[in-house]
Amino acid sequence: RRKVNFRGRVVNAFPAQPAPLPQVEVKKEVEPPKKVQEVEEIRSYFPETWLWEMHKIG
Repeated sequence: RRKVNFRGRVVNAFPAQPAPLPQVEVKKEVEPPKKVQEVEEIRSYFPETWLWEMHKIG
């Protein structure tokens, strides 16, 4: 390996080697997404309604 000196710094003369690309596994069989059953929730508790409660003043 040949090294070159640039102003007191020693640098390798060979260019950097590229890193290997990461490998990706590809599946040919794709499962369809599972359907999630939608649930409608009916509220019976309304904590924000205290703002409109009537109070007798005086």
